[in-house]
Amino acid sequence: KCGGMHDMTHAGTALQNAEKEFELPELAREIILRHMWPMTLMPPKSKEAYLVSWFDKVCSVREALGMDCTVQPQTAEE
Repeated sequence: KCGGMHDMTHAGTALQNAEKEFELPELAREIILRHMWPMTLMPPKSKEAYLVSWFDKVCSVREALGMDCTVQPQTAEE
């Protein structure tokens, strides 16, 4: 889904869902809650949350362009 109320409710819903399954430290809660910035008005407070927000945007653009967004781990041989 893109646009509409989804943009405004996704982060809160994602946090609620994560809290049902995991005991989250405060940093993880902030990252989940603020990863939709700037679509929401709450900017990230930590550098980790800024990074997650940035890569969320990169993945969104790549997906919109039909590109793969997965990251393959590199081995020592590569």
